[in-house]
Amino acid sequence: MSRPLVSAVLLLGAVLVFAADAPEASVPYFTNSRDVTSSAAAPTNYFVIDEEIWSHARPDLADIRLLGSDNHEVPYVLLTKGSSKQVEEMPAKVEELGRSGDQTTFVLEMGENSDFNRVNLTIDTKNFVTQATVDGMDDLRDPKPVRMGPFTLYDFSKEHLGSNFALNLPDSRFRFLRVRVGKEISPADVKGASVANETESKALYTDLAEITGSQQKKHTTVLTWKANKAVPLDRVTFDVDGVNFMRPVHVEDEKGNIIASGQISRIKMQAHGRLVQSEDLSVSTNGAHSSQYSIVVENGDDAPLKIRRVIPQVIERRVYFQPNGVARLTAYYGDEKLNAPIYDYAKLFQTSSEAEAAEAKLGPGQHNTAYTGRPDERPWTDRHPEVLWAAMILAVAGFGFIALRSLKKA
Repeated sequence: MSRPLVSAVLLLGAVLVFAADAPEASVPYFTNSRDVTSSAAAPTNYFVIDEEIWSHARPDLADIRLLGSDNHEVPYVLLTKGSSKQVEEMPAKVEELGRSGDQTTFVLEMGENSDFNRVNLTIDTKNFVTQATVDGMDDLRDPKPVRMGPFTLYDFSKEHLGSNFALNLPDSRFRFLRVRVGKEISPADVKGASVANETESKALYTDLAEITGSQQKKHTTVLTWKANKAVPLDRVTFDVDGVNFMRPVHVEDEKGNIIASGQISRIKMQAHGRLVQSEDLSVSTNGAHSSQYSIVVENGDDAPLKIRRVIPQVIERRVYFQPNGVARLTAYYGDEKLNAPIYDYAKLFQTSSEAEAAEAKLGPGQHNTAYTGRPDERPWTDRHPEVLWAAMILAVAGFGFIALRSLKKA
């Protein structure tokens, strides 16, 4: 190999030696810090991520570090307190469908060893309100079945207010369910049923600055507000006067893009001598980020809703840790290059610890007085591109020289 080519290869090898290592955590590299005063009431403590931390930490919160007085790292686990739902649904066989007095009755065969807490009926009847009762038993001849209910079933197609054909039961395990519904539903309109076992944990939310004041347009109500783009928006909840409404809603970001849609409703009606009540006043926005939001409520030809306020909310993110007798720790954050930590504590964290944890107190956020910023940690090749180009040119020249010599010899 010729001398120019050897030099080029050696230079390229030297360049690779200077590759940068993964960033390490160090106090001078964090822009912000916060005192954490732990509680001695429980071995496990937690604190909630607030707007101050969202504003200065990485968007994924990967750069948070807990340090003791001697700067030793305290392991933690970051948990998002969102809702979780597991649903196991299976069809149920409808038997003995018919009339008994002024009621429609039928039996659902559930099978053996089946856990369930909801029955979903398929019904063709429109514009009605009625009640249902359910008897649970393992033998159809059982003289003392377990009575559950009453449950309200309704369809408000005429009023455009939706329907409900679900029977929400306590956690149960029966082989048979005998269902009785009012005369408003004929046997011919009972088209089928399914049973479900649903387990759900509810989300925990932190309220952000509430929104008041709205703008009325021809068929819409619009609420617009400035937001902290660093803080995710997970849900908007409405505080509304009035009843018996169901309005489509969508949320737009700063560019006018629709980022979420849903509907809000509140029903409280006396129909056929029965009271029907239901309410849903929240729309999920799935962690959106924007410096401005607009909520658009579609009123159609109805009068605008009397919206007292709208509350933007973020799902709680909690940092769980064990202070191990240390009363005061410091939370550091604000290092965009730092990767998420990997702790055994997080891998082995138990839900029982979460349930028994005590809340630690957070001091005010402040600029880290020891902050210097990271040195230039770019790879050596990024910091000295001219050397890399010189090496490449030298290598090309070397290959050209060899080719030319070979050509002359030929």
